[in-house]
Amino acid sequence: MKKENISISGMHCASCAVSIERNLQKQDGMKSANVNYAMGKAYIEYDENKVKEEDIAKAVASAGDYRILKEGSDEHKHHLDSIKVSRNKFVASSILTLPLLVAMFFDMPMQFAWITLFLSFVVVFITGWQFHRGMFSQLKHFKANMDTLVSVGTLSAFFYSVYAMTIDAHLYFETAAVIVTLILLGKYLEAKSKGRASEAIKKLFALGVKKARLIENGKEREMAVEDLQIGNILLVKAGEKIPLDAKVLEGNTFIDESMLTGESVAVEKNVGDQVYAATINGTGVIKIQVTKIASETMLSQI
Repeated sequence: MKKENISISGMHCASCAVSIERNLQKQDGMKSANVNYAMGKAYIEYDENKVKEEDIAKAVASAGDYRILKEGSDEHKHHLDSIKVSRNKFVASSILTLPLLVAMFFDMPMQFAWITLFLSFVVVFITGWQFHRGMFSQLKHFKANMDTLVSVGTLSAFFYSVYAMTIDAHLYFETAAVIVTLILLGKYLEAKSKGRASEAIKKLFALGVKKARLIENGKEREMAVEDLQIGNILLVKAGEKIPLDAKVLEGNTFIDESMLTGESVAVEKNVGDQVYAATINGTGVIKIQVTKIASETMLSQI
């Protein structure tokens, strides 16, 4: 079984995550799939002999307008672009909505109704197009999400107001515009918080090490941490970081676990004791046996 964390773009609400999760779980050979909307990630465990990467990508895409992001720069660039686009849409929508709110408090002549129609049209169908696109994408799969609610609400207010112009009734163009503007504000704040969370996670993973000293057949060689397996024997010298969660096989030392516990006093470790990835070996040279691969360590769980 292979465990993997994948980043997914295009999710707008919790129901999006549920749709993707259900599609992934339907795959033959998929043991478990959990999609976290807040982090924009899916945590999956599957039989790589039955499930291929292309199958996973198709399952995600078939749930709606979603795609899998590549790790690294692509993912980081996506967060930055998302913040910039969200901010620009909110600013544009706010500028166009403000006159509509002012007009709401005054008895404007019929000629001004055409101006409110134009301003509302730009807000609803241009800055708010993402909601309508999301609704139609979900309708193709006979599903609904938050986009459906926003789209139906704004379109109803807009088209009723167009009809109301012909019968000289009260108009609700500002209602449609305000709904879109407030939702866009929420999207902007959400994108910023996700960006900060992403940066915090990157800094947390930076605490880990990339290479480890593997003891194999009595010989020592360097090996990438990602390639280590459960049961591998590693050598850790004084002052070095523990590569992965493991138990002590030989030696006695004091480990600085402050990055995990916040406790500044080093903890004594003897044979059989558990040590954790990214903690610092203080005084002695120890041999450890890996108990968790890179994606399952305490650091990864955090």
